[in-house]
Amino acid sequence: MRALALVAAVLVVAGCSQSSADPPTTTLPTTNGPTASGATSTQVRGGPLGVAVRDGRTWVTLLDEKAVLTPSGMRVPLGGVPLRITDSAGGLWVSLFDTGEVVNLDDDGQVRLRVSLGEDAEPEGLASVGSQLWVVDQAGSRVVLLDARNGKKLGQVTVPAGPRLAAVGSTDLWVTSYDDGAVTGIDLRTRRIDVTRDGVCQGPQGIGESGPYLYVACTLDDSVVVLDPTTLEQTGGYRLQYADAVVVDRSGVYIVGQKGPGVLVLDPATGDVVASGTLDDTRPVNRSNVAAAVAPDGLVVTHPEAGEVFTAPVPFTTG
Repeated sequence: MRALALVAAVLVVAGCSQSSADPPTTTLPTTNGPTASGATSTQVRGGPLGVAVRDGRTWVTLLDEKAVLTPSGMRVPLGGVPLRITDSAGGLWVSLFDTGEVVNLDDDGQVRLRVSLGEDAEPEGLASVGSQLWVVDQAGSRVVLLDARNGKKLGQVTVPAGPRLAAVGSTDLWVTSYDDGAVTGIDLRTRRIDVTRDGVCQGPQGIGESGPYLYVACTLDDSVVVLDPTTLEQTGGYRLQYADAVVVDRSGVYIVGQKGPGVLVLDPATGDVVASGTLDDTRPVNRSNVAAAVAPDGLVVTHPEAGEVFTAPVPFTTG
């Protein structure tokens, strides 16, 4: 399945050339690094991937079971392969990669709405703000805008080939395109592209904006690229092999690599490296897309190949 780039990861962070305004250069050990203090893992059958937090409770999509795992432990079948899940003003939405649909769930996990993006669509990344729900259609090289409350289609924007994930920034929706190595910014007000750049890196996936920086996880480049969100010029970066998920939270910017899983934590205002480490010191997991979210009990990371959901307390520390 093209949406799941199966690659391995080892945590490595090293410096790169920067201007005075860039995050400071930091070199960290070229190993998996120390284990996060208090990190735990829970075996979850069914291939856990997508993760979202609603009203302080964690929801997880299960690839192999074509279901969603509710906070109460109930498994609700969805009839398609569920990749991503997001909270919104209209409740939880899940992308079904193989059926071309997104589904809306109520707080009990029951399906309220099914919205088809077309027979050939491959819904992947999701992002929401206010009543807007943005759905990345990987096959259609587009991002579709829906009303998060009722699923009504409001428009679409064409983006470079192989779009993968999306995140809401201060004024733009940010979209990564895995095939073209591109990053695109769509103005949330005008719903038009206001900045785009091809060849940012190889295999961009997770993306997030914090302060004056836009962070892009580049899976095939083993790096985290730091961009100016106005111009998309590179201003810095870090080494994180097989970097994948990006989560921006008041407590930090969390970038998760696929093996370990490895975690790099940055200060949300300055981009300084706050901490780094792995989530499993006994059996580091290998390759598979990961997803992450910050819940009341800490940073939650899913790993479908390992069949595990990891949790690490926030602030993230090692020792």
